[in-house]
Amino acid sequence: MDRYSDNRMQDEIDRFLNYEMTPEEEDAFIARMKREEVLKEQVFLRQLVVEAERKKAETEVLRGVQSKKHRLFYDMRIRWAAACLCVLMVGLGFYGRTYRFHTREVLQTVYTPPVWESARSEGFSTPEAARINHRIAQWYSEEKNDSLVNYYRQLSAKGKLSFLTEKSKMLVGIACLHQDSIEQAYVLAEELQKGGNDEIGNWLLLGCLLHDGKREEALDLAFRISKKEGLYSEEAQKIYDTLNQRRWF
Repeated sequence: MDRYSDNRMQDEIDRFLNYEMTPEEEDAFIARMKREEVLKEQVFLRQLVVEAERKKAETEVLRGVQSKKHRLFYDMRIRWAAACLCVLMVGLGFYGRTYRFHTREVLQTVYTPPVWESARSEGFSTPEAARINHRIAQWYSEEKNDSLVNYYRQLSAKGKLSFLTEKSKMLVGIACLHQDSIEQAYVLAEELQKGGNDEIGNWLLLGCLLHDGKREEALDLAFRISKKEGLYSEEAQKIYDTLNQRRWF
């Protein structure tokens, strides 16, 4: 068999194995294989070669897919690890930036009520004013904060707030903080400041800011009070330090 005939036979075999023949051509080729033993052997050998090449190609494709999957899985693990690390770092950074104590906690545990110097004059103008202020002092000592706040409102409705001394305003202001009557506490702190008693007024205002959650304003005021050599400089420093404490663990 010459080279041309051999190549032609291989082409026919490939067409047969690749299902490229028409039904008529396929029937004729099968009939030839039944008659020609050499053709039948060539088809069998070619089929073995094609099958081997197919398996080899499948193996290479499978390896490529597995390698790609491995790389993809590896890349995904790297990405997940990096993402988790970023989340952890961000979380730790955020957590580290959070404050350890809420301002209400500082108010309840560190803030102390304003003290009143015993040398100060009570300044009772009338017997009625004396009774009003004595009642306020008594209820404050008995921790009747609710009664104090209600009494203040009654006095306001009757137009008798002018009878209150600075000490009584301070005591009512503290009672207002305990009863969450923050607006009235602010008013009393402002009145004390305007009345010339900045030290007491500022300290009561600091309590209002702590109650109200105004951390930055409370920090600023506590710092300013701590720098003054007054009654509350040490207490203000404690509040300032406590407000600045961070939560790391």
